[in-house]
Amino acid sequence: MNLSIGLQDALRELWNLAYPGRELPSLKSELWKEMGWQGTDHSTDFRGDGFISLENLIFFAKKYMVCFISVSTHSVLNMQKFLSF
Repeated sequence: MNLSIGLQDALRELWNLAYPGRELPSLKSELWKEMGWQGTDHSTDFRGDGFISLENLIFFAKKYMVCFISVSTHSVLNMQKFLSF
């Protein structure tokens, strides 16, 4: 799947909200699994929910940053490979 520019920008925005100051080497990276993505190819994650699911995560991260970080941290610390939303 070729990621559209809008989708690429949204993924970068979500990364920057989740990990401020942490560089993302590539849009296809093992680092995405830390956030709960299925793998390095985001087409597998968008086949069901589409772009709106990413928009909702960005909204949640912006509007409820403390809660977003708490959920993200909980998932990583408990070695869960998913976010609790």
